[in-house]
Parts: sequence; C-alpha cells; structure tokens
Amino acid sequence: MMKDGTLKARLKFVMPPTAAQADRFRDFIASKYNVKKEDVELELSRDTDVLGGFILYVGEDEYDWSLKGRARAIRQDADRELTAGASDRDIISVIKNAADAHTFTAKGFETGYVVYCGDGIARIRGLSHAEYGEIVIFESGVRGMVLDLREDQAGCILLCSDDE
Repeated sequence: MMKDGTLKARLKFVMPPTAAQADRFRDFIASKYNVKKEDVELELSRDTDVLGGFILYVGEDEYDWSLKGRARAIRQDADRELTAGASDRDIISVIKNAADAHTFTAKGFETGYVVYCGDGIARIRGLSHAEYGEIVIFESGVRGMVLDLREDQAGCILLCSDDE
C-alpha cells in the first residue's frame, strides 16, 4: 500500500472523474488512511466492465459504487428474499422489492485472490483483516467461512461446491 512514502490507489471508471472529483477521492483516501493528501497517488483506469460509477482500490480495500456493484447488491437482496420463502412465481416482485428497498452506499470490501481450491477448501491471499468464523463471498457468489488464519493467507471451508 505505502511505497516510498506514497499511498497508491487505483480508480476504475467508465467516465473519467473531473479534476474536482479526483481531488475529493484523494481527500477521502487521505482521511481514511491517515496520510497527507499530497502523499496519495491516484491511478486512473478506464474499465467499461464497471458499467457506470466507480470502484476505488486502496491496497486490499475496495470501495464499490459502480452500476455492476449495485446490480450485484440487488441480486443478493433478492436471493435472500427467495431463500426466506418467496416462491419462484414471485420473482419479479421480489426483484422489484429488493431494488426499491435497497439502500445504495459505497461499501468497503477487502479483496484477495485464491491460491488453492479443492476438496471444499480455499486458501486465499490478501485478506489481512479476515477474522476467524467470518463469511467471505467469492466473485462467483460462492460463500466460505474462514477457519484457518495464517500470516500470509486465510483458509476457508466452502459452503457449497468448489466447482465455481
């Protein structure tokens, strides 16, 4: 994260931020990570997969305020409602209710990458703030529970098939 006294961050977007918006990102990062604003290096990166909005990466932390992230949040809300007992016939109203009820906020996430997956277990690097018993969600939507913490990686048991 800090290299040569500089905190490096990356901003992914479809439409580039204005100079004032980029300055506000630097303000946010400086405040959140307790560094001087002039020590923040913000790399700008166009990525059409974001669909709109932005995703800010600072070290292992991710702040997602993208259309893709919003759609994922609505999908997760709808999945919870279906799991709670809504029938498949009600899917349209479930999705509509989830979209109407969802409060969009830029959430911080910690990201990592899988270094091993097999026999219902995944080993992940990059989750330096993971806690024992914490539920992690992989990009595919698969969930796992952290049951092994090591200095350089976290081990978790997958709560469904490891095919995804």
